[in-house]
Amino acid sequence: MANASITINQFNDVLKRLEKLEQGHKEVPVTIEKDIEELKEGYHKIDKEQATFGEKLDSFRREFRTEIKSLEKRFTMMWGLQVATFLAILVLILKDIIFP
Repeated sequence: MANASITINQFNDVLKRLEKLEQGHKEVPVTIEKDIEELKEGYHKIDKEQATFGEKLDSFRREFRTEIKSLEKRFTMMWGLQVATFLAILVLILKDIIFP
């Protein structure tokens, strides 16, 4: 590379070839309107899907809360029945102890 050198004629030839390439190059107009419209449609589609997902999630939360409240009521009733049963058994046992 240190010994690389070109003559003036070689430089002029390269310069002419470069000018031909620059003249032959034509800019092609690129329209991005179609791409923008596709992106807008995709954005609205994603936005609608997100809204639908949010509604489904809210519905699931409501159902979950309803089920939890229902289970809480069931456990409360079961606990009440167990206490009543325990008291009835205790009364029967004490009755046998006090009044043999």
